[in-house]
Amino acid sequence: VHIVKQPFIFNLVWKMFKPFIREKLNKRMYFHGSKMTSLHSHLAPSHLPKNYDGELPAIDYTAADWFPAFEGCEEHIK
Repeated sequence: VHIVKQPFIFNLVWKMFKPFIREKLNKRMYFHGSKMTSLHSHLAPSHLPKNYDGELPAIDYTAADWFPAFEGCEEHIK
């Protein structure tokens, strides 16, 4: 699990809970903050969007991209 651009408070909370998390999960957690070079050591920029200093088109996290995907699925969402 790769966590990027997490707020500072998240790091503090994680340090409190980390002793209670299984070692196997702890070894699978990576916190990159805003250091995309750290992320790039695990994932090639050719597989990442520009939001993460990658080469793929940027992801728009607004409803403009998500709303059309849910249109026509109202009966499943309710």
